[in-house]
Amino acid sequence: MKESDTVAGVQLGARLIEESVRWNADLDVAGVHREYLENTYPSSTLAWVLARASATILPRHVTWELQDNYGQTAADAFGAIEPNDRQNTNFFTTGPNLRFAFGRLERLDIQGRYSDVRYSETSDLNNHRVSGSATVVHRWTAIRQVSLEGYTEHVTFDRDDLFRNYDLRSAFLALRSDGRRTVTELSLGASEVDDGRTTRNSTLASLALTHRLTAVSSVEAYVRRGFSDSADSFRIGQGGTEQVLIDQNVQVVAQPFVETRLDLSFVAALRRSSYRLSTSVIKEDYQDLATLNRKRIQIDARANYVWASLMRTDLFATYSKGTYELIARDTRDVSFGLAVVQPLQGGLDVILRLERYDRSSDVNPFAENRAVLALTWSPPRRAMEEGPARNVFDRIRGTNSQSILNQ
Repeated sequence: MKESDTVAGVQLGARLIEESVRWNADLDVAGVHREYLENTYPSSTLAWVLARASATILPRHVTWELQDNYGQTAADAFGAIEPNDRQNTNFFTTGPNLRFAFGRLERLDIQGRYSDVRYSETSDLNNHRVSGSATVVHRWTAIRQVSLEGYTEHVTFDRDDLFRNYDLRSAFLALRSDGRRTVTELSLGASEVDDGRTTRNSTLASLALTHRLTAVSSVEAYVRRGFSDSADSFRIGQGGTEQVLIDQNVQVVAQPFVETRLDLSFVAALRRSSYRLSTSVIKEDYQDLATLNRKRIQIDARANYVWASLMRTDLFATYSKGTYELIARDTRDVSFGLAVVQPLQGGLDVILRLERYDRSSDVNPFAENRAVLALTWSPPRRAMEEGPARNVFDRIRGTNSQSILNQ
């Protein structure tokens, strides 16, 4: 039997942006308290953080990067993401970027990262990772470049008596073209995961493309095949959405998997309105945990309109479906709603958000009618923006290598 409830919530949020010659920072934080009016679930308070900072140590040569992602995932790898199965998840990463130029056309980029991953309910899977990459870049024209990158990452679990630590190694060739209306990057190489007992290999291939259709519209496409893992899926998923306080559909397990995905999106920004339509198809293949193999499809549509009073109305709808290959445990999520945003002075916004969320599943189906009153703050010059700009090239490699200097 499907459980249903009405949820009332209060949300606070802020976005801080700092840009200077020596450092840049972008911080999004949000928190919400939810009350289930029919007592189907206990009340809950959730927090969400996306923090990015970059400090220039030696101009044009050395920067230090920091990023922290804090949000929610499911504690049960097979379970539905529902109120009784949420866990807080944090991915912190930091390290240097080095750039050495050899003449006008060649350079060497070196990147190092230390990362720490924490789960509130499945703490046995807590881990830290050390990674590094070296990239040789040759620019053969004003708009085209070719690069060769090697990447290595070592993952160590806090409970390495329960889970096997592993190394991820990859090498690939990338071609990039920055045209007037079209930017593309094509990568092709190979990866391997070695846990000391077995070695698994995979092709590493990706294509990222952005194309400006008109002065106000563009399309993006992203295709990738290669290794990923639970923590990296969480980080990339949270960094790829403009919504806060959205649970990430991640199976939290120790083993990495081969991910094959396709993302397509269309964006149009007019004088008073904007529109976004996107779809994703993702397939996850595990070597020793074949029962986790699954395919996910998601379609997301959003539109907003700014009225003469500067009040904004947002409409949104999302459909997603997950299908497992070997077990009868499929899910289908549908959500839709609207938000009314009223700007106040000093960058403050008051937001009323109404949403219907419905999950049909073989396990724990439920539905929620949500009403949330929110107060958010952002710098006045950016107060009307929906959220931080996301770029398809930020996630092209699908690993902790963010290639910040390669852009």
